[in-house]
Amino acid sequence: MIGVSDYLRRLDFESVRDGGSESWERARLADDAILLQTAESEFVVNLADGASSHVCEIEERADGYYGRCDCDAFGYGHHECAHLCALRKADFIGHLDVEGERITIPETGTVAERRARADGGPPRAPSGDLDHEDVEPPSGHGPEPRWTGQ
Repeated sequence: MIGVSDYLRRLDFESVRDGGSESWERARLADDAILLQTAESEFVVNLADGASSHVCEIEERADGYYGRCDCDAFGYGHHECAHLCALRKADFIGHLDVEGERITIPETGTVAERRARADGGPPRAPSGDLDHEDVEPPSGHGPEPRWTGQ
């Protein structure tokens, strides 16, 4: 990942679209635009008129889209760069990446649910008790003598 999700910037795609932004216009999804999803919320984007690929991170939260890109435009404060606009358009129309997978911008809840647990098992519902979870040993078994019994 590029960085921690807290460093993602709020994106306003509607104003970029409605304002006729150059970024929105550059984000054409022709067959020669290359998109590849590399992680849950990370993508590599190479636009048809671009000289190089850029790594973007984008997610949808309850209050809108948040993202970042390693391109110069994003670094100069144009947060809705053409690369992020291309990803938003691709998600909306169901565009496929170079491996034939549908481009999908994850929702924040989806990202949290899919995180791997330390034991490698599937996510499970919380017990409700954040401090302690009572687990009884099988009958006739107790803690080993070297343990404190706690």
